[in-house]
Amino acid sequence: MPNPGSPQAMQQARQNMPPMPMPKNSMIMMLIAFAVMMVIMGFYNLIGSALNAVLYPVLGFGSKYPVVTIIIAGLIVITLSTVVRTFMTDFVAQARNNQIQKEFRAEMKKAKLENNLYKLKRLQEEQSKITAKSMETQTQMMKIMPITMVIVMPVYAWLRYFVYNDVSNIIIHLPFHDYYLYDGLWVIQLFVILYMMISMPTGYLESRVVRYYMLKKRLRSWIQGSRAEICMRITISGPPGSGKTTACKKLSEKLGIRAVVFGEFFRKLAKERGMTLAEFGELAERDPSIDEMIDDMILAVAKENTDIILESRLAAHMLTKNNISALRVYLEASFEVRISRVGLREGESFDEVYRHTVERESSEAKRYKMYYNIDIEDRSVYDLIINTDDLDPDQVVAKILEGIEGC
Repeated sequence: MPNPGSPQAMQQARQNMPPMPMPKNSMIMMLIAFAVMMVIMGFYNLIGSALNAVLYPVLGFGSKYPVVTIIIAGLIVITLSTVVRTFMTDFVAQARNNQIQKEFRAEMKKAKLENNLYKLKRLQEEQSKITAKSMETQTQMMKIMPITMVIVMPVYAWLRYFVYNDVSNIIIHLPFHDYYLYDGLWVIQLFVILYMMISMPTGYLESRVVRYYMLKKRLRSWIQGSRAEICMRITISGPPGSGKTTACKKLSEKLGIRAVVFGEFFRKLAKERGMTLAEFGELAERDPSIDEMIDDMILAVAKENTDIILESRLAAHMLTKNNISALRVYLEASFEVRISRVGLREGESFDEVYRHTVERESSEAKRYKMYYNIDIEDRSVYDLIINTDDLDPDQVVAKILEGIEGC
């Protein structure tokens, strides 16, 4: 038995590899293209005469400028063909396949030079997949051929009729000889050479321009789609009194997208049980199902919506751990400012707010570390950190909007 990667093993693998048949669609398209060409060739004069009644008044110029007629006809045909190819060809997939084949050939050549038999064997195993992709590209190109033949061949039939009937007596003066348009020059008729001199380079240039435009358009749509997905799913986190709830609601109004405030939901659960936030936090330390329920809600809402604003202490961490893209915003403020804001909101004295806030933050830090191994003070997951000490809510929202535009 030959060693893996040996020349004998590679030859045996090639023999055992099933041949790649030509795709059925390609064969059908080739037959259709051939049939179209044969039909048009069989009725050159009839088709040319019929088209002459329509095209001669527009492009014939009274038989005064036959070269101009041929040039314009060539431009029209190649432009129509380019338009057809544009709408029927996936240039991105075509470019990708070409790049894969180029890299495959380079790796194969490198493996042969290095005499890396194992690598040669692995590359040969992948060759059938690459060949299949190449056949798919060829099939796509073959689908276009019958349509382009329907465009090219009738116009060629008309040009042939035009040359032999309408301008047969016109002489074209070249530096080395005088010719009629139907005369053969290097085996090919002169009007065909003129037609090809215009259509081939023009077709190449048009194709390059169209490919550039289509690829640029596709790239722009990818970038915009990526930005929309990242920037319009927003998390806003921060300690109590940092202004995250107010900012969340105002940002929702500004962007016109839904906001979910999980801090309010937590407060609602505490109120339903007749507890303060600190007391409810202590309960959550003993009953992990409370945090699990809220976390499940955060993930479910984030997965179901790309345009959403999530207000939660843990939203940024949860989305990061689950590979859900978002613009993660953290609002911070000094302890004194936060105590003052919470006191105004809850109508409590400074001492009460101070005690409740310390208890609540201590409980949250303990729970997050115990249940998720998350350090709530770790800000490395955030894309944008804003100090709100000297900012009003509108200014905070303006800062977030600047972050969205820059992401």
